[in-house]
Amino acid sequence: MLYRLAINRLPFLLLASLLVTGCRSTNHLQQHDFDGTRMAVVAAIPPHPTVFSDLFFDARVNPDDPLGSVFRAGTAIAKQGQVRAAQARMDSALMHVDIAERIAEDALLGGARYLGYRPENDLDRADYILDLRVENYGLVADSWDAVVHFEVDAELVLVDHHTRQVIWKKHLRSTEPLSAAPLGLGTTFGNVFTASALADLSVEEMVEALEHLSDYTADRFVAVLRHDFYESRSARAAR
Repeated sequence: MLYRLAINRLPFLLLASLLVTGCRSTNHLQQHDFDGTRMAVVAAIPPHPTVFSDLFFDARVNPDDPLGSVFRAGTAIAKQGQVRAAQARMDSALMHVDIAERIAEDALLGGARYLGYRPENDLDRADYILDLRVENYGLVADSWDAVVHFEVDAELVLVDHHTRQVIWKKHLRSTEPLSAAPLGLGTTFGNVFTASALADLSVEEMVEALEHLSDYTADRFVAVLRHDFYESRSARAAR
């Protein structure tokens, strides 16, 4: 393990972030040279992503569409058994994947490729600390046959460990359609990946999908950091 996964271990990080008044993003990366420095990661990440939400068998009545409501209710009842069976398989799969740890490690290693720092396991030895705070992430769909979307709501903070200064802060909230390929399921499912296809996966396939979901989440974090880092370097070079 190349880092220490910590939740609520560094209260000064939370305090420092609160001092950034009213701004959901901060970028002072241009003021720092990360080559050869040591970076550690702390993370507050829900261990279980959102998968198979109640939307799959939502039977609420729409007064403007009573016939449609009846149809949805009937469909919901018919699908409940399948969803519950799929949820049981998903619960089994989650026992084999430490998603939070995988996301944190992948994000730390991925960022090193672009910023040039060295991943550090000991927080006390770190020059910088990458703080990942994930409110929600996972796979969601509006209905049984709807396309699955990847959804994430997170705040990413980079702190100078010596000065306690927040040098980069980004709020990431996005929803994007997801095909089977990013989940490691190949081309068998085609370009469109639906909730029903997700529910039909075996436990082994779900384990693989969760591992790839972890990697996909970390990739989104690294992409945001990489973009802001390159942008800051371009701004510095233009001066």
